[in-house]
Amino acid sequence: MRKLLSIAMLFCIASSLALAQDRRVSGKVTDSAGDPVIGAAVMLKDGSTGAVTSNDGYFTLEADESDVLVVQSLGYETVEIPVGVRSNFTVVLEDAVHLLDDVVVTGYQTLSKERATGSFDIIDKAQIEKPAGNIATRLIGSAAGLVGTQDAYGNPIFEIRGRSSLTDTPTQPLLVVDGFAIEGGFDSINPNDVESITVLKDAAAASIWGAKSANGVIVVTTKNGVSGGAGTKVTVDYSGFFKVSPKLDLDYTLSEASVNDVIDYEMYGYGRWDSNIWFPQESDYSGGFSTVYGLLNEHRLGHLSEADMNAAIDALRGNNNHDQIRKYLLQNPIVHQENVSINIATERSSTTLSLLYQNDRQHYKRNDSNKYMVNFRNRTHLFKWLDFNFNGSYTYTQSDNSGYGLPGLSPYEMLVDEDGNYIPTHME
Repeated sequence: MRKLLSIAMLFCIASSLALAQDRRVSGKVTDSAGDPVIGAAVMLKDGSTGAVTSNDGYFTLEADESDVLVVQSLGYETVEIPVGVRSNFTVVLEDAVHLLDDVVVTGYQTLSKERATGSFDIIDKAQIEKPAGNIATRLIGSAAGLVGTQDAYGNPIFEIRGRSSLTDTPTQPLLVVDGFAIEGGFDSINPNDVESITVLKDAAAASIWGAKSANGVIVVTTKNGVSGGAGTKVTVDYSGFFKVSPKLDLDYTLSEASVNDVIDYEMYGYGRWDSNIWFPQESDYSGGFSTVYGLLNEHRLGHLSEADMNAAIDALRGNNNHDQIRKYLLQNPIVHQENVSINIATERSSTTLSLLYQNDRQHYKRNDSNKYMVNFRNRTHLFKWLDFNFNGSYTYTQSDNSGYGLPGLSPYEMLVDEDGNYIPTHME
């Protein structure tokens, strides 16, 4: 009797296990937008069985209550779900987000660093995020072969791998922002909106831009908000800074001959060579109306004796305008910037609005500007096969320019007289 009971119990247990193993479960796999995911792999965690979703995202397989479903698909995060007592499942896969540190953006495509050809440099993220009134100032000294200098007015000038052998003028690289070549320069870019910068140095790297890329290409990619997830998410970011810089170093910026050398050169060039043939009244020094030129010309016309001319020139030899330039012409540059960025993300769209105010006080007195910039970017997922992107920007700049500077100013030409009055020749 006991033997019969034992056999019956074993038969019941085996039957229940078989029934449990044969239980069929089914479900549907979708993405965060509700669209079916085709070809997703649905398998048991122990690897004993599995299935692939259909064109509608459905799957069917056999599983036990103790099993765990593992759902995987390229471009999505892996999901694990205990089976339990349920027989029907709805699985939502979220987009997989990976940070790519070494990515080369050529303008129309994004490649991994290993697949990109030619010579290029990716600007370090920390360098991009440094406070600056202009994104160009962050690029100076940031990449090998990218030569960044400043002109006499403090404006950045870039050259990639030196100047052209055909001209002595600076050969500026092409500037590309979000896939479009722009003519507005770096002043038209909000430095707080920049996500990445890639410098394309040679023909192989910059060939997609054709003849325009002869001097290299600087590719700028701006930030985009992240969409996805249920509901609406609003993010507000604020940044601002106040920066005071030292005055221009005249010994470096205005490297020139001594006062005596300049006067001797002007006197030697007066009335010689071409000017003596074509324009007897002018000087071969520059043809300009310098103070020494004026004295020499007045003497030549008989309006000034040689003794008076020499006395006036000797008086000029004692001048040096560097101290007056520092006091009356130069000032400490100041940059004051405020930036607010608002991002609104929904399940299918992302909208970003950035507002920038910037006050720039330049190296020269009475030279300043106020800049107001509005950038609007929208990215909407209309259908699985169609995305809509819109970028727009508006910049308004109010500038005050005194019109004077260092170029063409001889070292003996003073800005004010002994009584401190401005000399109209140079200040008006």
